[in-house]
Amino acid sequence: MSIGKFLVGFTASTLMLTGCSAGPLLSASVTPSPAPPSPSVSASPSDVSVDTSTKSSPSPKIEKPTPTNSKVSPPVSNKPVIYLTFDDGPSTANTPEILDILKKYDVKATFFTLGNQLSSPTQVALAQRELKEGHSVQNHSWDHASMITLSNEGKNQEMSSTNIRVTEVTGVTPKCFRPPYGATSNNVTKVAQDNGLSVALWDIDPRDWALPAPASIVENIKNNAHNNAIV
Repeated sequence: MSIGKFLVGFTASTLMLTGCSAGPLLSASVTPSPAPPSPSVSASPSDVSVDTSTKSSPSPKIEKPTPTNSKVSPPVSNKPVIYLTFDDGPSTANTPEILDILKKYDVKATFFTLGNQLSSPTQVALAQRELKEGHSVQNHSWDHASMITLSNEGKNQEMSSTNIRVTEVTGVTPKCFRPPYGATSNNVTKVAQDNGLSVALWDIDPRDWALPAPASIVENIKNNAHNNAIV
């Protein structure tokens, strides 16, 4: 896993993304330590880890919107920071290792959770562990449906059902929604707002869903890193 490699040389410092305040909140950041940083990492590391629970893999017929469509913005900081996010979990295969590594490096992250991934006792325990260890658990739809293909009723069902389930499991209601595939629109944003959610996308796509070599993922993130990036 490349998360550990990328975090070496960084010390943790928790920040929140504006508009997602519900507990430890969306995202955690890292500030460069005295260790000699890579030229592309110094001003801003990216999803300092690689989302092994995978960022939403792009649908063949859906083109991801640009970051300007995101409705959640990082706060201004005078320290270089990066916001780590993980989608599609909890994954019994990957989430435990991700949490172990984040804990080792004292880094907080935001987990965009699928409602139907909170069905087994093991999955429930993982979501509860995420919150207990200072991370944020947010909404990624019920079953990874593309929001722009659904009716308003369908969109509402995906978002509201997941909000209810996450609240049942963690005791905290999500404030942020990441649409699967990054497929969003003004209408998706409106339905999200009706459910008390702000749309949160990303700035850097590690493309881990394409299963490249870990070193390739890390290099991609480092080369595109900038201050306040969301990965």
